[in-house]
Parts: sequence; structure tokens; C-alpha cells
Amino acid sequence: MATTWQVWVEAARPRTLALALATAGLGLALAWGDGYRNWPVVLLTLLTATLLQILSNLANDYGDSLHGADSSVRAGPQRAVQSGRVTRAAMRRAVILVVVLSMLSGLALVLLAFGAA
Repeated sequence: MATTWQVWVEAARPRTLALALATAGLGLALAWGDGYRNWPVVLLTLLTATLLQILSNLANDYGDSLHGADSSVRAGPQRAVQSGRVTRAAMRRAVILVVVLSMLSGLALVLLAFGAA
């Protein structure tokens, strides 16, 4: 039996986070090569990319449950809402929370990157 924490980590689909980090990392590597080195920007870029990927995964889980795309005969790993381990209401709250966190992180990144912070 998975703990609540394990269910939410699984719902975030950590295996997909490498994709978000790879694309952000490429941009950061190019900036680094051009001589732009700012550790707070690097960390906020990686955080924002990670949060946006998690948001995409949670929103997909929620949306698929609403539209019936996920069912018990679905191939692949079980989704949190479809499997009944997370309610639709809890997933909706999680999506809203990650939207807010993504917005805050993204805004801080933009302000810092453009020298407004």
C-alpha cells in the first residue's frame, strides 16, 4: 500500500522531469557559454521548468479523468485519479497549487533575469 506522499510523487511522474530539465539545461548551457553566469537564475530556471512539467502531468491526470480517457483497462502505469487513490477534488486543488507556484517561480525568474529584482 502506497503512502499519500508516494501517490503524489507518482502522480507527478518523476520520470518525465528529465525532459523538462534537459531543455532548460540546454538553454542554460548556451547562456553559460556566452558568459552569462547567474546562479539564482539557473536555480529558478530549473525550478520553474520542473514545476511546469509537474503541472502538465497533474493536469493531464485530472483532465483524462474528467473526459474518461483513463479507465481500468488503460495500458501503462495507473493514474492517481483513475485508480481512486486521489479524488478529482484533491487533484484539482493540487493543479491550482502548482499553477500558483509555477507563476510565482516564473515571475521571480523574469524579474531576476531582466534585472528588476
